[in-house]
Amino acid sequence: MFEHIAGIIAIIIGIFELYFASQYFKNIKEHGNQGTSSFSIMALWSSVGFGIILIIIGIPLAI
Repeated sequence: MFEHIAGIIAIIIGIFELYFASQYFKNIKEHGNQGTSSFSIMALWSSVGFGIILIIIGIPLAI
């Protein structure tokens, strides 16, 4: 039972992480300039990767 709840929570957090990454991408795309840190792209891709990993881990736990 605990595994199912943990899986559902991991999936929800992964979906939110992907949503926030897309919002951050839109923000960088609209407001980014020469002053934008070059590490922003690395932070964006790590966020996407983390969200995907959470969803992949959460699916088997939720089933």
